[in-house]
Amino acid sequence: MYIEEQIEELRRKLTKMEMQLHDLSSINRLRRSDDITSTSNCDIVYTVKDVSKILKTTTGYVYSLIKTGYLPALKLGCMKIRRQALCEFLAKYEGKDLTNPNEIKDLDIKQIEQTESLTY
Repeated sequence: MYIEEQIEELRRKLTKMEMQLHDLSSINRLRRSDDITSTSNCDIVYTVKDVSKILKTTTGYVYSLIKTGYLPALKLGCMKIRRQALCEFLAKYEGKDLTNPNEIKDLDIKQIEQTESLTY
């Protein structure tokens, strides 16, 4: 029984590592090119699920960014976000608190430090 538990634990760790690797691959795809406006990169699109993994958030939150107009999207069967639109969104809202897309604020670093020190 003990060996089976160890095997199951190793499987869980492997699954977690595979998910982290997938997240890193998604981020590296975004960083691969310096020129986000080149023709080859403009044609790349992500699904809402892809974007939620890249941003490490939920699909519901990505949909709310689309509905509020902050993240441009198009519908090709399902909602898609162009790579260029995602990069522009990240650059435009860097340093902002988008916790509530209807109430965007500048980041309050002191408050973040206090909150994070309580959770760690």
